[in-house]
Amino acid sequence: MKRLLVTGGSGFLGAEIVHVADAIPVDVAATHHASAQPGSGIEWVFLDLRDPASVAAIVERTRPDAILNTAYAATGDARIALADGAFELATATAARGIRLVHVSTDVVFDGALAPGQLYGESDAPNPVHDYGRAKYAAERAIAAADPSAAIVRTSLIYTGDAFPRVALSKHEQVVLDAASPAPAGRFVFFTDEWRNPVQVSDLARALLEVAGVGAAGGAAASLCGSLHVAGSDVVTRFEFAQRIAIAHGSDAAQLLGEQSPITGAPRPRNCALDLTRARAVLTTPLRGVRAVLASALPRLG
Repeated sequence: MKRLLVTGGSGFLGAEIVHVADAIPVDVAATHHASAQPGSGIEWVFLDLRDPASVAAIVERTRPDAILNTAYAATGDARIALADGAFELATATAARGIRLVHVSTDVVFDGALAPGQLYGESDAPNPVHDYGRAKYAAERAIAAADPSAAIVRTSLIYTGDAFPRVALSKHEQVVLDAASPAPAGRFVFFTDEWRNPVQVSDLARALLEVAGVGAAGGAAASLCGSLHVAGSDVVTRFEFAQRIAIAHGSDAAQLLGEQSPITGAPRPRNCALDLTRARAVLTTPLRGVRAVLASALPRLG
């Protein structure tokens, strides 16, 4: 039986990977930074990826065949530190021959493509804000330390039809807050920002495939370099919000759609990902948000 280490296992995506992995023949260990989540047969270990000195020790202690790095930080200083931790993680996996899969983001791109165009894996990243720059720094650090690692870029992750087993994502919660009878503030959803929202369970299964512990012997398990894995529908942030509201029986007419501001901090607009490579190597279906939320209507309404 293979052994998997999930870094960031108590986070939104990491917890779902742990849940999905618990149902397949794989021995799972997971790290937490704040608090562990329950799970039968799961070994929980504390790890702050911002402390590079402890990374090698955790890898040595858990001795995994594969590592899925989903660790995330919301603040600027922590994001930069996580790039250092990612380098230490990749150094440890390269030295031990461990399969490393790192989760990155579509906002490593500048979003300057015209609507309808897609970013492929060979397109050059050019992040325009701190989060994108930190994630790209982690990508470069991992590629330098462990060229055999897989770097999976994804998009907006949401709960969809996994609710109520899985708590709502931050994207869904802000929509329901905005669509409530008395919203606490003014919420705007942009009509000119394009993304590929991905349902969290679909992404978890795909990542397990890339790690080599999902579909046994799949082509994704030997892939190195970047891979774009996201939902098959490209939608605006406004359409995404509307579909979330409708699926939950909220008043979508209350949602405010506007173009993103021209002045102020730059925002990536079209970060739509080309999924051609993922479709060729994965057996996990990459469902589109329209189908996922339409199927969720009977249970969420």
